[in-house]
Amino acid sequence: MARAYRHFVPGYIWHITHRCHKRDFLLKFAKDRNRWIELLFEAKMKFRLSILNFIVTSNHTHLILSSSENIQAIPKAMQLIAGRTAQEYNRCKKRKGAFWQDRYHATTIESGEHLWWCMVYVNLNMVRAGVVNHPSE
Repeated sequence: MARAYRHFVPGYIWHITHRCHKRDFLLKFAKDRNRWIELLFEAKMKFRLSILNFIVTSNHTHLILSSSENIQAIPKAMQLIAGRTAQEYNRCKKRKGAFWQDRYHATTIESGEHLWWCMVYVNLNMVRAGVVNHPSE
């Protein structure tokens, strides 16, 4: 069955999640998480994204972002981030195979209260998981 086409509409806010293959902790080291962040900001500049919030955990990522110009900006940005993360990790660890579990998941966010709750959700992700006790950690 063919994949469903994602309709990214410029000007909307999106919550994007991406999980590592088999929920493995492939991003457990700070250098790998920092590299993902570097790639995120490279994509931000290249595709003119507005990044409102993000978190990189050991086995998944959350992004809240928007693009006001190109309908291909978000898909191309995710392709850059996910592809380069996987390639560099596999090359460094001398491994082969999937890095990401599946395609990233994208959900449209309404502005206002819905956006606020999504920002809180992303900020408290590590607290809910029991990794840290307080958001300041």
